[in-house]
Amino acid sequence: MATWGYRVYTFKLVAGREQLSQEIEAHRERLLEVLNAVGQKTRVGAPRHVAAEIDTTEFDELEDVSNQEFEKTQPTLTIRGSAYDADLSAIHSNIALGEQGLHDYAINPDDGSDRVDVKARSAETPRRTDFYFASAGFEGFLVTEVVGMKDPVPMLVKWIRRTSLDARNQRLDEISAEYEKPNPTDERISKTRAKANVPKALRVQVDRVADPELLNRILGDIKSMDTEYVTLDENNRETDKRLIIKVRDKKAQRSIVKLLTGDTDGDAVIKQTLEELDMDASELRGANIQPDGVKAHVRSSDGNTTLAPGRLSELFNYRFGSAGRPNNASYYSITLGKIDRLKGPSQVPMAVPESFAVTEWVQREEGAWLPQQEISNA
Repeated sequence: MATWGYRVYTFKLVAGREQLSQEIEAHRERLLEVLNAVGQKTRVGAPRHVAAEIDTTEFDELEDVSNQEFEKTQPTLTIRGSAYDADLSAIHSNIALGEQGLHDYAINPDDGSDRVDVKARSAETPRRTDFYFASAGFEGFLVTEVVGMKDPVPMLVKWIRRTSLDARNQRLDEISAEYEKPNPTDERISKTRAKANVPKALRVQVDRVADPELLNRILGDIKSMDTEYVTLDENNRETDKRLIIKVRDKKAQRSIVKLLTGDTDGDAVIKQTLEELDMDASELRGANIQPDGVKAHVRSSDGNTTLAPGRLSELFNYRFGSAGRPNNASYYSITLGKIDRLKGPSQVPMAVPESFAVTEWVQREEGAWLPQQEISNA
């Protein structure tokens, strides 16, 4: 069964080198315009010019696959609809993710012999994705659903940039074509000025939001911890040479979590965590163990979490209390409550809308986009 949850990002709108103020209506409407342009067709894979920038930070380990063969699958992204509400200061999108070639047959569970070949199709799952604009400044909140470890944001921001850039280049080409034609009145502005008036391509910059409340709760409620030191080979892969230390001292547990969730670099974290555990690095080297990496396996009332320097994506993956996908009323009550608590630590000026108002709006908009799709009950 798929595990449903959500993630919280901060986002900025950028045109060229200029950050766009989020309280300005035209900037909000421009994001909606680009989202609608992205949604004009299903997007497959990453845009060509940013294909090398695919984010791999969500994977715990990257194996060397150069000598192996795999059947290729292609990720797909479909925006089923987007809408903006000025009173709520929010854009809501229904964004579906899937992978073409990942599945072979769709089975009717009531009749195992009823199978449909879907090898050439992408089985997509919708994610609620919402942009909440700040009342001042340049940074707002972006909340999106997660299924397993996948959400639409990394792929979406690439397609926003690509689509906006394509639209700008198309308009520049149109201006060039227009100025190749004679103008009897000669009343046009110069071609250079006409091109300068074309808006820069829009980009959305995102960052995952740290949650000090959750971090403090984990710190105060650690049930047990194992700190694991690993040795890497020449290909930067983990080897079987590793040292696992059970950490029972509460002070050491808190210190190690703070080190792993801070901004200290990896080598310094290894050194300092060893010192917390009264371990001598030179003695480890004498035992043919040279720690190249460290991670901590933490068990608390919030579940099991693995912490590693600079990789906190799993820690701030919020899961729902019950299995399955929550309906709109539950979803927006939970997620809007979270950003209301995060806006202070994140220093985002925002009047967080009431969850019932957002729920009613989303129900109304999604019902008009795709009448045949199942809409969650409020």
